[in-house]
Amino acid sequence: MLNKTQSTDQSFPDQVKQIDSIIHSIGNDDFFRLVNEHIGRIKRMVSFDVSESIIVELANISLGTLINSNSLLSEDIFIKPHKANYKRYLLYSDPDHGFIVMAVVWAPGASTPIHDHGTWGVVGVLKGSLSITNYKWVKNLSQPNNKSI
Repeated sequence: MLNKTQSTDQSFPDQVKQIDSIIHSIGNDDFFRLVNEHIGRIKRMVSFDVSESIIVELANISLGTLINSNSLLSEDIFIKPHKANYKRYLLYSDPDHGFIVMAVVWAPGASTPIHDHGTWGVVGVLKGSLSITNYKWVKNLSQPNNKSI
C-alpha cells in the first residue's frame, strides 16, 4: 500500500524526495506499518454498508490509534511548511472507495479561506493545535449563484 509519499503541490516536486529521505534515513519502518494498518482499517470500514457517521466515528478511533503511537512522533519525519501556509502530502488514495489519507504540515498561524471538502473527513493533530470553524451552508436566493454562508 504505502511505500512513498506524494506531494499534492506539484510546484514542489523535491518535497517528496525530502520527506522520503527523512523517513528512510531514520529507519522508521513503524511509520509505514502503522499508516498501512490505518489504511487497511479504513478500507474495511468503507466496504460495509453503514452510515457515514459510523464510518467517521470508527475512522476517528483508528486515527487516534495511529496518532498515539510513539513511532509517529519523531520530529525528524516532519519538514517545515512552505512560507507561512502549509504543505500537503498524499500518503494514500484508494482507487476502489475514493478515500485518501493525507499528512498536512501547517505553519503556526496559517489559515485557509472558507471551503468545503464535499465529503466526510477526520483530522488528527500530532503536535500543536488546529482550530476548525464549521459553517452551515444556507441557500441565498438574493445572490446570483444562490449560495451564501
